[in-house]
Amino acid sequence: MCCTLSHQQGSGFPTLMTISTPPMIQRYLHLQNNQAADVNHEDKLWKMRWFLNYLIARFQALYEVDGKVSVDESMIKFKGRLSFRQYLPMKPTK
Repeated sequence: MCCTLSHQQGSGFPTLMTISTPPMIQRYLHLQNNQAADVNHEDKLWKMRWFLNYLIARFQALYEVDGKVSVDESMIKFKGRLSFRQYLPMKPTK
């Protein structure tokens, strides 16, 4: 049984997250000053690095693994483009 946020009964997700919402979020959400003096231009995520570090620390502090963890061994083929390189020799979809 496949279930996502948009398919759950009573979910307001499709109402809240319309087609125009992601561009609007991208337009108004700024995590870093563009004129920052101490910018590491080799880090492609420099604008949101502090936010990612904060989220990772919070997730690690709050999430406790119990005996009921399931690992999904399948992958969904992605045809988009990313500027990040990731080497996955055991990846089932290429």
